[in-house]
Amino acid sequence: MQKLLQEQFILLYENFKHELSCYCRAVMKDEDDAKDLMSETVLAAFESFEKMKEPEKFKYFLFGIASRLFKKKLRRKKIVQFLSLEKANSKASNEKTDDAISLNMLYHCIAKLKPEEAEAIVLFEISGCTLVEVSEIMQINLNTTKTNVYRGRKKLETMLQFDRELFDNPLSNLKTNTAIS
Repeated sequence: MQKLLQEQFILLYENFKHELSCYCRAVMKDEDDAKDLMSETVLAAFESFEKMKEPEKFKYFLFGIASRLFKKKLRRKKIVQFLSLEKANSKASNEKTDDAISLNMLYHCIAKLKPEEAEAIVLFEISGCTLVEVSEIMQINLNTTKTNVYRGRKKLETMLQFDRELFDNPLSNLKTNTAIS
């Protein structure tokens, strides 16, 4: 019985392993914390797996655990920062491509959002969850989820546009700063 349960868990987990990894790396401050969150999530999910009645809702189950553990860590450590690209995706950082730079700017901007907006954006845009899934995972009202995603997107759009302008024309920032001095 235990062996069958393990096999079922592994089969379901494999479908969401990459998405869960992206979520953990996006919300945690550093790579080690992201690995810890992922490990704790998998362990808690496996320990509770037998109680789960609807295997088709495994994604909610798994991300719900990850979300609760993340919030618990936030309360414990009182951190509100999110992982920068250098730690989240070392391969992209080492390549110095436009995509890596853009992704770095995205994670940098996500770190500036309110935690509930950032988590909603990460779940919806990066992890590929639907709005209904995000609201279930975060255990909040669907309209609140929509608001968090909408506000997060608007703030990200503004921040990314500003960061892109600074990146494309770094001397314009220098001129502004020297004029103020």
